[in-house]
Amino acid sequence: MKHPFFIFSILFLVSCSLSGFYLHPFHVSKSDVKYNEKAKTLEIAIHIFIDDLEYTVKKQNNEKLYLATPKESANANSIISSYIFNNFSVNLNGKPTKLNFIGKEFSDDKLAVWCYFEAKDIEQFKEIAIKNTILLDMYEDQKNIVHVLGPNNQKAHFLHQKGREIESKIF
Repeated sequence: MKHPFFIFSILFLVSCSLSGFYLHPFHVSKSDVKYNEKAKTLEIAIHIFIDDLEYTVKKQNNEKLYLATPKESANANSIISSYIFNNFSVNLNGKPTKLNFIGKEFSDDKLAVWCYFEAKDIEQFKEIAIKNTILLDMYEDQKNIVHVLGPNNQKAHFLHQKGREIESKIF
């Protein structure tokens, strides 16, 4: 009699996803860092689950953002960019890199937000070091994955977690 249980499980999962109920079983962010040699820019896209980000902001600033809703806070961009500036940084050849907030967009399912940053006037570099503490102070199991596409399309992959907040690569 495995079939009725299997069918019930599938129906339950479908109904939960259609009703907007969603609990992700782990805490992870994903970042893509790309060096654009032609434009001399460093382009950064950071993907964070909205519920995790809102929980963190509420605990730190006592402000509810209501992301991806008609009630979204007028200060959402400022609060999000400030949080990320405090928790994500890039050093190139041992020197800090100034990041500029470009904007944000929500995933189609409204469960996550992509935040975009850019650093301008970036010359060829040999070493990149990234500090990523996004959500590490909120969740013991938080992992932050970073994919880097550096000079000459060389790749690096980092996994930031508690005790491993800074990762670097020499190209």
